[in-house]
Amino acid sequence: MLAVSPPEENNDCYEGNGANYRGVTSETVSGKKCQMWSSMSPHSHDKSPQNFPEGKNIWGLRRNFCRNPDGDRAPWCYTTDPKVRWEYCSLKKCSEPTKSPQPQDSQSPAEKGAPRSDI
Repeated sequence: MLAVSPPEENNDCYEGNGANYRGVTSETVSGKKCQMWSSMSPHSHDKSPQNFPEGKNIWGLRRNFCRNPDGDRAPWCYTTDPKVRWEYCSLKKCSEPTKSPQPQDSQSPAEKGAPRSDI
C-alpha cells in the first residue's frame, strides 16, 4: 500500500473552478478560519457531509477544508466568524501562481447568501 501525504500548504492550488480540489487549505482570503462542514455553528447550512457524501459524489466535505460543492468560481468555505458567513479560500489557481480569488468578484448561489462583508 502506497502512503499519500497531503500537499504542502504553500504548494496548494486548484484547477478550473476548484470543483475537484482536495487539498488541506482551511483559511479564507482575509485570513479567517473555515468552519467545519459538519458544524452548524456559527452558520447553519445544507452543504454538510450528510447531504454531500463522498461515496456518492466527489465533494469530499471533510473537516474544515476549502471546497467548491456548488460550482462557484473557486473553492470557498463558511467561516468561524459569526459576522462573515462565507469567503473564498486563500488558494491560487495552479495555472496562475500569483492570483487568488477576490471576494467581490463573485456571483454566488443564494444559499451561501446573507449579506457580504466586502460590499
